[in-house]
Amino acid sequence: MRKFWNTTNYKAGHRAEKWALFWLRFKGYQLVAKNFMVGKGTGAGEVDLIVRRGKTLVFVEVKKRPDEITALNAIRPQNQKRIERTSQVFLSRFPQYQNYQVRYDVVMVTQGLPKHLPNAWRPFCFLFLLLFLSACQMWGTMISGIHSLTTVISDDRPLNEDASDIALYTKIRERLAQRDIKSVLDVQLTVFRGSVLLTGALPNYDEVAETVEKVWQTPGVNYVYNYIRVGQTLDTVQTSEEIALSSSIRTRLTLTEGIKSSNYKLVLENGTVYVMGLKKDAEEWQKARAVIADTYGVDKIICLMQNMPKEEK
Repeated sequence: MRKFWNTTNYKAGHRAEKWALFWLRFKGYQLVAKNFMVGKGTGAGEVDLIVRRGKTLVFVEVKKRPDEITALNAIRPQNQKRIERTSQVFLSRFPQYQNYQVRYDVVMVTQGLPKHLPNAWRPFCFLFLLLFLSACQMWGTMISGIHSLTTVISDDRPLNEDASDIALYTKIRERLAQRDIKSVLDVQLTVFRGSVLLTGALPNYDEVAETVEKVWQTPGVNYVYNYIRVGQTLDTVQTSEEIALSSSIRTRLTLTEGIKSSNYKLVLENGTVYVMGLKKDAEEWQKARAVIADTYGVDKIICLMQNMPKEEK
């Protein structure tokens, strides 16, 4: 069988975009547009993928190359300007997205799983990766050896999440991806200090059991909270409502004295709020619980909090 990047440019590029979209979808992004094109004479051009997550709209450039360095080198300043101009045209045509935060990402399709680089236009981030990867090549380091590091750098979840949680999240996702696509797309995964929360929906109990077993088999997992439903996944409207509800709860926690909101991880599904993180003491949790329970739209609260170690209080 020929290698992926040895096929014709058109077919290989099309397959790379499909593979990149699959990867973004299981990270929680929703497709807005594919191959959005602006006519000649505008100084713009085409954007491979436009996706969104929450109130963030992402314009994605997909690069299929044999390695990360070659892929990153293919993102030149003129490419960036072209995509930025195209994004401006898109926003002018679709005003419903004008209040969204806009971001420019790159998905590198090489050997193995794609590498997602959020905020690729930021000069420091982009330059750092180029220099780091170049140095690894100079010293003869295999690209696959830095896979976990580039994953940690490129992950766009909150910065207060521990790097070990991000690495474990990636390992679990890769293990689930090897089994089938269903458990990757329809199961939401939250990791905190080795504990794993599973939410979402699968069609039957056998698939739920297989998914939970795969998670338990991942090195580094200390405990699995299984709340996967048997049934249909939530639709887009429900998901959007829960994003808004999560934002409301987070704001209220931040404004409440005596609660360190950065220690709380919230997962919402169908009116249920799952709370992970660290609680200083019972008094702090009672305050937080009251805030969450008093938020319109919350039907049930499930506490999965851990007690904060004495040295961290």
